[in-house]
Amino acid sequence: MHGDAHAAYNLGVLFLEGPGPSGKGPVEDASAAAKWFLQAAESGHLDAQFNIAILYLEGAGVPKDETKAAEWFRQAADRGEPQAQYRLAGLYAAGTGVKRDRIEALIWLDMAAKGGVTDEALRAKLVKNLKPEDIAEAEQRAGARAEAAALR
Repeated sequence: MHGDAHAAYNLGVLFLEGPGPSGKGPVEDASAAAKWFLQAAESGHLDAQFNIAILYLEGAGVPKDETKAAEWFRQAADRGEPQAQYRLAGLYAAGTGVKRDRIEALIWLDMAAKGGVTDEALRAKLVKNLKPEDIAEAEQRAGARAEAAALR
């Protein structure tokens, strides 16, 4: 089944990017890309989960749905994908597709940083006016979630 998910993901990439430099390959088609990414994402393909989240967030090939985008980012983020963690942090910071929650945003941002994706400006904005104990709790929770993701 994982091979099928990988094949579906690859088809999604082909449809998203369109013909390669040689001019060969399928025509760029975001709807077809979304179909294949969704199939692969539902089968647990990590990159497909991230890509379908982007498509839902942008409304490319699927109706724009920030809640679905957040759900797919969350699935990939829970599995340790740093870019998904960063995107989810941004959604929580803005209240896009999820209830605005600076602590939750900080947790995901700290997790993304552990994976090499940082945004000091966003972090400064999130910690502004937070109590030191809230910041410490967020950092502790980020560490615990990162450990749990590593065990998956």
